[in-house]
Amino acid sequence: MESACSIQRPSFCLSNRLIRCPKGINNRFHFGNRSRRNVSPLTFSGRFYLHSLKSYGRQQPKRIPFRFRITCQANDDSLGNAETNDQGEENDESESDSLEELRELLHKAIKDLEVARLNSTMFEEKAQRISETAIALKDQAASAWHDVNKTLDVMRVTVDEESVAKEAVQKATMALSLAEARLRVVLESLEEAAGSNGVPEASEKTDSVEEDREEVILAAKDDIKECQFNLASCEAQLSGLQSKKDELQKEVDKLNAFAETIQISALKAEEDVANIMKLAEQAVALELEATQRVNDAEIALQRAEKSLSIPQTPEETQGQLSDDETTLEVKESVYGIYLLG
Repeated sequence: MESACSIQRPSFCLSNRLIRCPKGINNRFHFGNRSRRNVSPLTFSGRFYLHSLKSYGRQQPKRIPFRFRITCQANDDSLGNAETNDQGEENDESESDSLEELRELLHKAIKDLEVARLNSTMFEEKAQRISETAIALKDQAASAWHDVNKTLDVMRVTVDEESVAKEAVQKATMALSLAEARLRVVLESLEEAAGSNGVPEASEKTDSVEEDREEVILAAKDDIKECQFNLASCEAQLSGLQSKKDELQKEVDKLNAFAETIQISALKAEEDVANIMKLAEQAVALELEATQRVNDAEIALQRAEKSLSIPQTPEETQGQLSDDETTLEVKESVYGIYLLG
């Protein structure tokens, strides 16, 4: 700010003398002044034409007020407005940068939240699938063990039937042996009877004896045949039971191996469920943290936008005017002190 000022009859009060400018003195001061922002320092240039001065020696001078009238022609308002505009632009730029940073943070937080939700959903679906698989394997293992136990029960019944069949075979074998022994006894007795009767008897008696021998022999042979048939039947039943037992044993071994495999798979699936549940819990925790960050970023952005949209209150405007007036008063005081110096 450059100013041209005219000073009318100033009085200078010094430490040991008082100098007053007479009326005939041409007093002109040309000084340039700029504010503290982007302005060169204060300078004075002047010419004094003093025709008479009154010196008062070392007398105590009277305190004469320093009164003067300053007429300024300058562009103070334009400079103030320019400075205010510069400050406003700087504030706008800084606030705009701050808003951009907040928007970027919000955008990043939203992306992190989307990733966290995808991970959480993925782990949840995976945990669901593994849980269903574990439940199915557990049910399958239980069914396999049930089949094993059921087959073992059938096998126990077969073993009991085998024991009964073995006893029947033993009894049939013994009965056959007895029938064969009886036949031998009958034949021996008939031979002895025929040898003891050396004198031939009447024909009628001979015919009756022969018929009795044949009946006894036939009865013994029929008994032997029946015992043989019974023995063969018992042996066939025993053989069938033994074959059935062998088949059941093979089936039990197969079902047992299958049940053990399913049981191991079910246990492994349960471990996988426990592990995936931990990962799912961690994913949910990360999703909650990401949600909280998004909420915090939204709140910060809303507050920043709200603070920018609120106009200045009359109290703030009055405070700014008071600051400008105080600055102007300080500048005028500096000018006066500099002139006194």
